[in-house]
Amino acid sequence: MTPPQLCNYRSDNIQMIISLVQQGLGIGVLTSLDVMTEVRRGLLSFTRIVDPVLRPMTLALCTASSRTPSHAAGMVVGEIEAGFAQLAYPAALAG
Repeated sequence: MTPPQLCNYRSDNIQMIISLVQQGLGIGVLTSLDVMTEVRRGLLSFTRIVDPVLRPMTLALCTASSRTPSHAAGMVVGEIEAGFAQLAYPAALAG
């Protein structure tokens, strides 16, 4: 019996990773925000990695220190915060 051929795929493209996982070609390590749509559609499942050494993800909006973030940037931050709140992340609920 011939052992299965192992392939090593690497990508930094979220859509490519999602596509490979959906084709059954492996697993992907992504954030819940990356796969929220696919999970809601039942195309993928999301399993949270729980480890006391891992720290919560920090998402930052970076702007030039001499400029105040624009109204549009503020709106984007609000949408991101709302997305985290929908996922019931403790940090989002406390913020």
